[in-house]
Amino acid sequence: MRVTAIYYLIGVLLLITEGLFVYHFFAMMQKYNWMIVLHVVIVYLIFYACYGHVKKALLLAAVLGLIFDIVNAGGIIGIYTVIYPLLVSFAVRIYRKLPRNDYFAPIFSFISVALVEILVYIVYSLIGKINMTLPFYVEHRLLPTMVVNLIVVLILMYPLQKLCAKKWGWQ
Repeated sequence: MRVTAIYYLIGVLLLITEGLFVYHFFAMMQKYNWMIVLHVVIVYLIFYACYGHVKKALLLAAVLGLIFDIVNAGGIIGIYTVIYPLLVSFAVRIYRKLPRNDYFAPIFSFISVALVEILVYIVYSLIGKINMTLPFYVEHRLLPTMVVNLIVVLILMYPLQKLCAKKWGWQ
């Protein structure tokens, strides 16, 4: 039980890190008219689900999604609460069908970042929360977000794999 609490605490700390990133790099993003969103939580959730406990990862995904919705989503509760568990579930279903290797979790984490961004754009567009054209969105939010999150995945890939291999004896 105590070990599980530590992994949940890691998830909450990563959620806080996302907010701090936006706060500290806001001036740079304004200068270039970028809207970068750090998605380190979904990266962590994909690794936790693929290498660890799926049910616990799904619960953590829902809880962190709800917290993210309450704190960051501007009054719209439910988007990340639904998207995070859906992507975790989807990743695990695919992961179970493929031979285990060191590349699936990082690749699918990166793909999940794109899916989160695209799904949020679609939902926000449908409800009128944002008013961006698709080309503007791709150039000023999706591409910069993907570049930053690719760097995050590459940085976190090795430590998360080693953490999971040590905890769950995967390798």
